[in-house]
Amino acid sequence: MPARGQRMPEEMRLRISTTLKAHPVSPETRAKISIANRKYRHTPEARAKISAGNRRRFSDPAERTRMSELFRGHSTSKETRAKISAAQQGKARPNQARDRCNFWRGGVSYYASYGPGWKRIRDQILKSPGACCLDCGAGQDLVVHHRDGNKRNCCEENLRVLCRSCHSHRHYFGRLG
Repeated sequence: MPARGQRMPEEMRLRISTTLKAHPVSPETRAKISIANRKYRHTPEARAKISAGNRRRFSDPAERTRMSELFRGHSTSKETRAKISAAQQGKARPNQARDRCNFWRGGVSYYASYGPGWKRIRDQILKSPGACCLDCGAGQDLVVHHRDGNKRNCCEENLRVLCRSCHSHRHYFGRLG
């Protein structure tokens, strides 16, 4: 057997290939294997060990260079990429970053949920002279808070200037106003 990361000799590859061709696996058996493998999940302890090993492996510059050199020149053919793309069409991909992010709104701008002219109103309030947090008096890291919790209600009476800390406290403890 070749060392880890080294290419297998052609003779060994041919021997393995002919052995596998001599023992074909039926579609029913393939289906059973597939179902059995879906049930397998690593225990949390095993996952932690794997994660620690990967962190160690990819944080070491020498190891990163070695892996880079190992895969230099390897690329996926256009046919293989087309097959992968076709297989993925219509499938839900829950591991995409946008699906894990609670800020993803389906490609709609974050500010679209506010009323028209929101950015202009917000900037005008924050740049007004003497703008400071109404709760603690801080003059930095300020945000505009909607008293009634309705983002579309952007009238002056509904808006208050708060620092980020006081703003998060208002929302966390449910005290609007």
